[in-house]
This record gives sequence, C-alpha cells and structure tokens, in this order.
Amino acid sequence: MKSLHVTLLLASIALMQLFFGGGDGSRLIYTLPGNLLLGLSGVLAIFSLRKAPARMDRACLLTAVVLAIYLFVRIALSPSAWLAQFDFYALLGALLMYFVTALFVRGSGPRFAVVCGLMGLAVAQVVIGIFQFAKDANFNPLVTETRVEAGFRASGTYISPNHLAGFLEVALLLATSFCFWGGFRARGKMIFGYLALICLAGLVLTGSRGGYLSAAAGLAVFAVASVWAMRSRLTHGVMRRIIAIVVAIVLIGGALAFVAERSFAIRTRANTVFIGTDIRTKLWKAAWQQFQLAPAFGTGSRTYVYYGRMFRSPDVQTDPVHAHNDWLQALAEYGIAGMLLIVGLVFAHLRYGWRRWTEMVANLSTAVPENDGKHALALQIGTISALAAVLVHAMVDFNLHIPANLLLVAFLFGMLATRETDTRFEKAGWPARLLHALPAALGLWMLIVGTPRVPGEVFAETARAKIASGKIRSGLSDAGEAIGRGVRNPELYFQLGEVQRILSQNLQTDEMRQFAVEDALTQYADALAIVPQDVGIVLRNAWALDRLGRFDEAQPLIARAKELDPNSPMPWAFGALHWKMRGMPAEALADYHKAGTFGYGWVPKVLGDIGETFDPAAMESLLKQKAAMEQK
Repeated sequence: MKSLHVTLLLASIALMQLFFGGGDGSRLIYTLPGNLLLGLSGVLAIFSLRKAPARMDRACLLTAVVLAIYLFVRIALSPSAWLAQFDFYALLGALLMYFVTALFVRGSGPRFAVVCGLMGLAVAQVVIGIFQFAKDANFNPLVTETRVEAGFRASGTYISPNHLAGFLEVALLLATSFCFWGGFRARGKMIFGYLALICLAGLVLTGSRGGYLSAAAGLAVFAVASVWAMRSRLTHGVMRRIIAIVVAIVLIGGALAFVAERSFAIRTRANTVFIGTDIRTKLWKAAWQQFQLAPAFGTGSRTYVYYGRMFRSPDVQTDPVHAHNDWLQALAEYGIAGMLLIVGLVFAHLRYGWRRWTEMVANLSTAVPENDGKHALALQIGTISALAAVLVHAMVDFNLHIPANLLLVAFLFGMLATRETDTRFEKAGWPARLLHALPAALGLWMLIVGTPRVPGEVFAETARAKIASGKIRSGLSDAGEAIGRGVRNPELYFQLGEVQRILSQNLQTDEMRQFAVEDALTQYADALAIVPQDVGIVLRNAWALDRLGRFDEAQPLIARAKELDPNSPMPWAFGALHWKMRGMPAEALADYHKAGTFGYGWVPKVLGDIGETFDPAAMESLLKQKAAMEQK
C-alpha cells in the first residue's frame, strides 16, 4: 500500500507540472487530474484500517485541522464563488498530500522514493529549460501553448520561470542534503551531488531573482544545521565535513558568478536582485490597502484580482492578478485570523521538525556508513532547509498559488509532522483508526466534487483553445457541450460574446449587426452575472448596450468600471467611446484626456481591440459646432 501511495503522490505532482504546474489554479482542467489521483490515494486509507497509521505531532495535527476548517469556511463565504473554487480545490489537494504523507508514506524508504521521483522530474524540467534558454523560448514538448513570460528565461513545463525556480530550489536542497547526509557510499553521494548541480544550473537559467534569494537562504539554513549536527554529535571526521561544506558553498557561488558573468541576460537579472523600483512593491502596497478594508477576516478568496486593480498604481498597467507576495495576499484575503493560523501552522511544524532533528543527531552513530538513520537525517535537514527557501520565496512571489508547488510544500510539511513511523507492531485502536478518516473523507470529497466536472471542463478548455486559434465552428460546438454539462465559466461566455462582437462588425446590414450585438450582450451578461466585479466584462456589457443605443443602461456600467479600476486607461477609453456614441463631445474629450494621462497611445490600443476608433480632432470640431449653435 505504501508503494501505491508513493506512486499516486508522485503522479499527481507530475501531472500538475505537465499542465503548466497547474497554472495558477484558475483552469480546473489543469489541476483536476492530479487532484483526483490524490483523492484516490486518500480513499485508499480505508483499506488500512487494521493497521495503525504513523503518529502525528499533536500541535502539527491541531494547527493543520483548525487552519483547514477556517479556510474552508472563509472560502465558502467569499464574495465570488467562481474565484473561491480555485482555492477550494487547491486546499483540498494540499490537505490530501499532507495527511497521506504524514500518516501513510512513513519511514525513510518510501519518502526517499518520493525524493528520487522529484529528482527525476527536476532533471526533465532542466533539460527542457536548457532547450528553451538556448533555442526556443516557447518550447514545451507536452502542451502546445505559448508561455506567459517568453524570453531567454527557462520555465520547463511551468507557465513562468519563477514557478520553475520554486520547484528547483526545493529539489536542490533535498539533493544537497542527501549528498552530505544520506546513508550512501561514495557513488551514491556523487550521484546526488550531480543532481544538486543540475538543479542549480536549472535554477540559474530561470533568471528568477526570488529563486536566487530563497535558494541562498535555504543553503544557509542547511549549512548551519549541518555544522551544528557535526559539532554537537558527529565528532568523527568533523573537520573534513565542515571543509567539504565550505568548499561546496564556495564552488556553488563561484559557479553562479561564472555563469552570470558570461550571460548578459542572467547578469542583468542578477544585478537587479536588490533594486527597490521593482513593480512588486507597488503590488504589495495595493495588497496592504486591500487588507485595510477587512483586517479581521479578509476580503475573501482570490479577491486580490479585483482589489489589485482598484488600488493599482498608475505605473502598473499589466493586470495585477496576484500580489507577488503570498504572505501579503493571504493577509489581505484571509485577514489577521487566517494569518495567525498560518503562522501557527508554520511554527508548529518547524519547531517539531527541529526537535526531531536534534533527536536524530543525538541518536545517530558514525560507525555505520549506511543506515536508515542517516537517510532520515538527510530528509529532516533537507526538508527544513527547503521549507526555509519556500517561505522566503513566498515573500516575493506567488509560488504557493501554483498547484504543483503547493503540493510539494504540503509534502514537506507532511514529512515534518510525523512523530513515529514504525508502527508495525502496534495494534490499531479506535483513536488511531480515526486518523484514517481524515484522508479518506477528504479523498471521497475530492472524488465526489471533482469527477463530474472533468467532462465539462475538457469541453470548456477545448472550446477556448479552438476559438482562440480561429476554429470557430468547432469551438462553438464544444462550448455548447460544456454549457450543456453545467459549466458556468465567465471566460467561456466572454469568448462567445467576442465571437458575436467580431461577427457584428463583418455583417452587411444594420439588422443583422443588431442581432449579433444582442447575442453578444446575452453572453456578456451571463459572464457578468458570475463575476460582477470583473472590469473587462463590465466594459464589454457597456459597449454592447451602447451599440444597441441603450445609453442610459450603459452609463452606470461605465461609472462602475471607473470605480473598479480607476488607474487604468480602459474605463476612461470606453467612457470616451460611450460619450462619443451619445453625441456628447465635451464629456468624450474629458474621458479621452483622462485616459491620456496614462499615455495617449493607450486609447487607440484599447478601442482598437474591439474594432472601434476615437478621433479627438473630430470631437473638438463637433464641440466647437455645438458651442457655435448655442451662441446663435
């Protein structure tokens, strides 16, 4: 059964990584396959009722359960059910990974097998990343879709290089720990040394400044823990090991400097690690303003996408979907209550992990070169170091919103939470058996809510891809199938509205154009009903109403968009178009010039995306004509 659990856990992470690391969780078809494998692993706990599961530290168990309950309640009460569902599935998957790891993937052998699987995934990611760096920035052998952040930086199968860095920093520290502390002979240590170097090379190619900082923090923790362990217990060969660690750190630093010096692109990224003008500081300011709206319990799951726009700086014109700081975003969305529980969880696990580490050091013998004790120590030091890196990286990025990386972190926490793994001769009393109910219930829940959604989500995704690539007829057919299977996806409705909008601009008669715009309005309205605070969908509804001459209905939507995203040119450009259609040049020019404060090039770009134009000279002329007529 342990082998089956290990296989399912690794397969779930691999599937998530295959589909862009699960993206940011906002396309369920990328995350459901992996989550359903975790659900199956959880349900399998039912078949182990006669055996006692591994014991968990009570503080770890308590903090995990209380935090999970709070998050589920806050997700259920969030203002946007559409956005909250992404955190729901991410949380459910992470809990399954955590409890299955802590309770059933017990002993250093099965956990070492998971680590070996992670090393295999890391090597595959680095190989793909090397090809992206050297040849084709958009290369992905498994998913035919362009990466969000193309360029020289390697991202493997992830959607962004920063997310690949979040995975490789963990793999690097686990490999380094097994190289130094694993119960291997020289050949085994050499293999893990090479794996660590491969992970390091991949990390360098990502160009992720957060990855560099977090890996450095993790290596510092590893060095301190290793030296402490050797100083406190392992007197045999202490100086030799300390020298080896120092030499390794020097070589790693030298390798980084060598590669960076010979690559202009990487050198440019490395030189800006500590630059204070990074866009992140402006995103953090928006998150802090969001937090002040509801400090106790937060504004709700995934709502930064709305408040990030509302509080954005005028200098930030990329869509601020995430705060690029998992700590701040959690504080803004889940409030002080949620943050205290998160900090409590982290503290309980690190405290118990450190205590277990000191016990392992005290009981470890240097007389035996190969033993499970050394594997266990390697796992413990590697896990603590990797979590240190993850927690640092969370300060400058949103890696914990990436499902594949969140599962990896849940695996690390699960390993730290285990109190006793050797329960072979222990009878399973009812208190112990009740622990089986946690992963079993969570797994059953995942299978019940997730399995029926798969067919509809498949059709929704194929419809999106086909419409985006111009295969309209086939895409509309798949969209109909998705909607018929109960999918309520605002992005899908928006795409259907866009098809009708484009159609309306290519029809010959006014009557046909009006019918097409009415159909577009129906689709836009369906999308708006699901996400009423999405400024892009609000503006599309306003445009359709304007085109139908329903100006009084469109005007409140324009005003609403200006409230939702005041520091973006979009609402003001649409406002200028609205007043132009109404024949009110003074108001049109006022909104046009407001949009121009962000750069006058934005107006033709924003309106050109919907096939519209705005001529300020014509509006000026019309305004003068109106003024002359009023004087007469």
